[in-house]
Amino acid sequence: MVYDIVIIGNGVLGLSTALSLAALDPSLKIGVIGPESREGGASIAAGAMLNAFAEITSTSLKSYAGQEKFNLSLQASKKWRSWIEMINTYLEPDSQLTYQEGTFLILNSKSGILDSENFYAILKALNEYKECYEEVMPEDIPGLVPLEDCRPLRSLYLPNEGSIDSGKLIRALREIASKHHKISFINASAESFNFKGTSIISVNLDKGEVITAKDYVVAMGSYSQKLIDTIPQLSRRIPRLLSGMGCAVVVNQDPSNIVEHVIRTPNRSGACGLHVMPQGKNLYIGATNNVYTEPKTRHKMGFTHFLLECALEQINQNLHKSDVKTFHVGNRPATIDTFPLIGKTSIEGLWLLTGTYRDGFHQSPFLGEALARKILGLPHELSNVFAPERPLIRSFTKEESIEEAVRHYMSGAYERSVKLPKAGWDEVLRDLIHKRVNYIYDRLETDFGLSPDMIMMFEFSDNLEETLEYFRDYFKGDHLKRNLSVL
Repeated sequence: MVYDIVIIGNGVLGLSTALSLAALDPSLKIGVIGPESREGGASIAAGAMLNAFAEITSTSLKSYAGQEKFNLSLQASKKWRSWIEMINTYLEPDSQLTYQEGTFLILNSKSGILDSENFYAILKALNEYKECYEEVMPEDIPGLVPLEDCRPLRSLYLPNEGSIDSGKLIRALREIASKHHKISFINASAESFNFKGTSIISVNLDKGEVITAKDYVVAMGSYSQKLIDTIPQLSRRIPRLLSGMGCAVVVNQDPSNIVEHVIRTPNRSGACGLHVMPQGKNLYIGATNNVYTEPKTRHKMGFTHFLLECALEQINQNLHKSDVKTFHVGNRPATIDTFPLIGKTSIEGLWLLTGTYRDGFHQSPFLGEALARKILGLPHELSNVFAPERPLIRSFTKEESIEEAVRHYMSGAYERSVKLPKAGWDEVLRDLIHKRVNYIYDRLETDFGLSPDMIMMFEFSDNLEETLEYFRDYFKGDHLKRNLSVL
């Protein structure tokens, strides 16, 4: 089969890029490669919070790259309503999408000092950017019935940040694209590329088919790394992609206290914070985040227990009566420096759109159109900060990384109801964690400042020693000499 452009990946970024390309140039013949099941993909499991400001942490905007990453989210926020309106013009009334406006950000008494630092960083950014918000009484938030010792101390309402049903959006994008006479879906997985000189001439699929095109966009999320590794000369020049595995649960709402908007905490414990959002008569509860070297597709019992415990204690204690409707597992594509990989590579005809971590769904309307415009040589708003072939971006010194990691560890401990002896024992725990993080750095033999979630990756690794060895070699530039399949 021959196409003008092939999109490798059928998640929200791949579909958004395909539709944007078709809208910009209706003559293009576009192929979208990806298994229909999307097992382990981030898009279908996402809660799809459309948050920019509510994702800010105390460290987010301290670096130029961090500011640029935030700017991507700001650009996306401006596009969501018009994006949904455009999508709805192609859908029957009963299947049209609804943008659920509003996010309640709560600062509760269940976590550590990190929550306060991130809450006030969000508040500062809201004021500096003159973004609309309102401070509200926590008891006035619909659906919020926490245990008293988990009660919110402060809460903000952000009217311009909301949510959308991720599954419904993916189905709508797929339906629209499948009706386009120039877009074809190929139910398969890409395994490797074929070259002529330094240019890609075709891609090999797992079912034996060979697909030819002029341009190829790799948008496979966490699964992109496996395909990138088939091009060693490129792989060594691109920050390593990892998998931020998250578990989520959907239950029926408490009929006496319906959640009407997103309710969430600030980011904490190496993750995006506890959050819930309405999905019709049901309630989406998310999320966990644990980084692994490869995607995971099965629920972890401990993570699910933690998630349900948090929802019952911090959101609505009456949810213990709810029926569990479904479980979700997804893998967020996270680079080792946590910044995305967007744009053209040195391999002629090859583009990347991955590494977006927790922001991919929210940023999809902007990134899909911006990359489509760049591929077609049209004016676009993408900077080169996150070009795929780049050195790791430093947003922490080693010392800052260690201190921030200790905050996240402590936050996780308090969220899990750790009970310490009185008077000074929190400092004892901090000191123990500090030594633990220093041990990880000693084993890695690097001064590169990792983000807390990357440091916590080692705690949840299936094989700590093997993982430490791999990343020690990685930071020495010898990462291609080891086989990740054993980790």
